[in-house]
Amino acid sequence: MSAEGRAASGRMEGQGFYTEHSEAQRGYVELGLEWLGRAAGEVEPPPDGPPFVVADMGAAGGGNSLAPMRRALAARRGDGPALVVHTDIPSNDFSALFELVGTSPDSYADAPEVFTLAAGRSFYERLLPERFLSVGWSSIAVHWLSAVPAPIPDHIYCSFATGAVRDALRAQSGADWLAFLRGRARELRPSGRLVVLGGAAQDDGRSGAEGLMDMANGALGQLVEAGALTPAEHERMTIPTWNRTEAEFVAPFEAGELDGELTLLRHELRWLPDGYFEAYAADGDLDAYTGAVAGFFRAAFEQSLWAALDSGRSEADRAALAASFHERLRAAIVADPERAACRWLWCCSTSCGRAAETPDGAGGREPFAPARRRSAQRRRGDVSVGRSTRATRRPSARTTTRTRSRARRPASLRATALGSATLIAARPPALTRRGASTRTR
Repeated sequence: MSAEGRAASGRMEGQGFYTEHSEAQRGYVELGLEWLGRAAGEVEPPPDGPPFVVADMGAAGGGNSLAPMRRALAARRGDGPALVVHTDIPSNDFSALFELVGTSPDSYADAPEVFTLAAGRSFYERLLPERFLSVGWSSIAVHWLSAVPAPIPDHIYCSFATGAVRDALRAQSGADWLAFLRGRARELRPSGRLVVLGGAAQDDGRSGAEGLMDMANGALGQLVEAGALTPAEHERMTIPTWNRTEAEFVAPFEAGELDGELTLLRHELRWLPDGYFEAYAADGDLDAYTGAVAGFFRAAFEQSLWAALDSGRSEADRAALAASFHERLRAAIVADPERAACRWLWCCSTSCGRAAETPDGAGGREPFAPARRRSAQRRRGDVSVGRSTRATRRPSARTTTRTRSRARRPASLRATALGSATLIAARPPALTRRGASTRTR
């Protein structure tokens, strides 16, 4: 297959569009702020000279970065200088990010002795000097892959991959996650903390967004049938993500692949409700709901799709194709609003050094419950994770009127999306082995 037009991994829509259309991502951030504040307060203040360093990994346009950076800076111990480093891939719109950091009334940047930098590099590589980082934060970014090993036959989304392609995507995700953790292990100071909010999947691979993704793939198929999109272009289109299961998130820790450099302290799976659908259920405004969902899809995913177009297409041709796609996607959402709802599963975790040597309040429990035991707990009802059996149900075709009626059911009767939280910390210096075991690939 020709490599022409293969999608770039994870580029968000620029010029502030992503910031304006990322309400779902903001929901994750709000749920993780408590974990981030706790983690920042556990880090020992740096000695005189070096600043307290916070890395925001996967910053995009910065709209979902300001509140976490404020929380981390407010929770730190000591009052010395601080450095915030926003990181993302080189094609990210850093101009929009810096404009927001410099002008938003919600920014952290006007605090005394707080400085801002950016790094245009994938977080699957080393980003910072060794033992430089106090707190690492990444929110809804680690599901993006560094590369697409193979396109997904007849679809654009990982949940629909099967056979060898599914195995290749899973293997790429595993290698990326291990590279991410090894890079942070080298960068974290001895008492440093890493908090990761990541898009997750149920054991069967479903993430909660299958309905919307199938609608988008159907709209692209219609463009092929109309002759506006070539079959080869459609075949190359892949959203380069993989939502990990709980077992895949904890695998590097359970298997000892980090050589003890990081310890998983806290880990939790949660469902996140779809704020767009909840608003629609409350007010019945189908036009607003359709615009919000279509805007969310454009902001997060379309750049990866349009990167697969033939390079000879003109800008006018690309714009016309995008407009036709938007029209078809909106029509699909109007026809079945509930199916377009994304009830995401997500994972929140914090990692650090050995649990026995963490500050007061960080221990008092085992570092994490192995995935096998947590799965059993969920089956027994010991862990509340929402109604996973209904989270990705695809309703049959129905009229808009009937869908609106059902959409007004109380939120307590609808499934919400599950996610995971992780807290990670660096090992104390006397226990740290420096060398090949922590090199990124």
